[in-house]
Amino acid sequence: MGLRSRQRRPFLGDVRPYLSEATQVRVRFQEVDSMSIVWHGHYLTYFEDARRAFGRRYGLDYSVFLEHNIGAPMVSVWVDFLSPARPTTCWMLRRACTSRTAPNSNSATR
Repeated sequence: MGLRSRQRRPFLGDVRPYLSEATQVRVRFQEVDSMSIVWHGHYLTYFEDARRAFGRRYGLDYSVFLEHNIGAPMVSVWVDFLSPARPTTCWMLRRACTSRTAPNSNSATR
């Protein structure tokens, strides 16, 4: 079975976000491997931090989901690793819903 090539997802460019929140991410020492690069699995933790900050800002924290018996699973993740994150790395991770996804009740989890 050969490798399937995946097309890059289109950059949203000038599409204005409907809802947006930015989270500052700092790489911690325990998140890097022996090459001083963030282990790829930790990026999902960073994404979850951004997701929770987004939820807190817009009243969609996990406590609301639990109170109303609503599931909010992450069903798909796509990451393009453009450059390695190192222990000195600090960046802003932005979580946004565009006007294309906002009408869907599950759009806040994208």
